[in-house]
Formats: sequence, structure tokens, C-alpha cells
Amino acid sequence: MALTKTCLRAQAKKGAELLDHKHPGWWRKVKTTELDMSECDRCVLGWVFEGSSDNDLGYWSGVWGLFGSGDFRSPWTHGFNAEGKAFKDGTTDFDVLADEWVKRIQQRRREYRADLAQRHDQRSVTVGSIT
Repeated sequence: MALTKTCLRAQAKKGAELLDHKHPGWWRKVKTTELDMSECDRCVLGWVFEGSSDNDLGYWSGVWGLFGSGDFRSPWTHGFNAEGKAFKDGTTDFDVLADEWVKRIQQRRREYRADLAQRHDQRSVTVGSIT
């Protein structure tokens, strides 16, 4: 059975939540403009676990660190890998995953900036009330 785009998005959500739990701040390491889910050195795990250029060490370090060395199915069920199959609209499962990962990373960056701004505002109010 082929995966739907909805299923792929849900898998990326599951993977992002796993990274949030095991590697808080993971989204800071991913260069979204260079994210390529079909390339091990430029996929989410490649960026987070910092494989060097033109190798898949980051991807495999991530797989082993998150799931253990014998678990080869979980990268697919968590949106870290796909088969490269095309949809009728011409996009591939890699494209869908990359788009979803970029959305999730951008969301975390927006939330982080909003949290920083709120803390800055709170600090300003506290300092202002002291003087």
C-alpha cells in the first residue's frame, strides 16, 4: 500500500516530536534552504547529527542514536526516510517530507522567537518596576 501525503506529514510530525524529546533545539542545526530528504548528508538526520559532506554518517548516527542499530523500519515511520515514489501531481514522497519538515522547523523557530520576545518584555517590565 502506497503512503498518502497525509500519512507522510503525520510521520514527519512524529519524527519532530521524537527529536524534540531526545534532542531539544534540533531544529537550529537544519539548513532549511539546503534540506534534501533524498540525500543522507542533507536530510533532517544528516543535519542534526552532522555527517560530513558527501557521506551518510549523520543519517546513520541519527538512526542508531534514536532507534538503535537493529531498527531499520522506524526511520520510515518517523518521516526520516522514504522510497522516492512519485505522486500523480509530480511531487515525490521526499518532496512532501521536506516541505513538512521545513514547516515544522519554521514553526519551532517562530515559537522560539516569540518566547524570547516575551521574556525580554517581562524583563523590561521587571526592571522598570524596580526603578
